[in-house]
Amino acid sequence: MEDLNGDVTDNLEYASSVTALVDFYGPVEFYTMDDEYVALGIEGTTYSSDSSFESAFVGQAIGADEEVTYTTWWYTYVDQLPEGFTLSAWVQAGDSDTSVPYTQSQNFAAKLAEVIGEDNVTFGLIEGAEHEDDLFYTDDNLSQVFAFLAEALN
Repeated sequence: MEDLNGDVTDNLEYASSVTALVDFYGPVEFYTMDDEYVALGIEGTTYSSDSSFESAFVGQAIGADEEVTYTTWWYTYVDQLPEGFTLSAWVQAGDSDTSVPYTQSQNFAAKLAEVIGEDNVTFGLIEGAEHEDDLFYTDDNLSQVFAFLAEALN
């Protein structure tokens, strides 16, 4: 979507289509982040406040206007995917993440599977891993990620 390029003017001669993605612990659906932590038994998060990273990204408090906040969610644009769209996705999160609820990644993987098929989505929850934890960057985990990318990009 041209609108999503924003003010990017570099490299416009190259397609912005995506064949594969790797997502470690990414915030995806901003509007639900506080509620997801509450569901996990964690109270007092402030994602919907004016001062959160996510609110700064949106340009206003993410809880202020659901419609505006959802302009940043990929699924808002799913009906605009091109005919025959394919994608391979690797999504991981840590179950001890206190910066982004791991359910963001879990829900992202599930929604992706609805769109691109379960066979095209690999989801993993790393036990004990926090946000940006070294457990994501072990030789073993990165070897699996690189093998996934090699297969997806061939």
